[in-house]
Amino acid sequence: KEHAGKIEDMILTLNNLFTTVLPGPGWKLEKE
Repeated sequence: KEHAGKIEDMILTLNNLFTTVLPGPGWKLEKE
């Protein structure tokens, strides 16, 4: 479970980077 938590944390960090580089709303709409 600890590894999964770390992976989720990394994913959230990557998502934050993507939303910073790419248009936030556009990225979220495309992802959803």
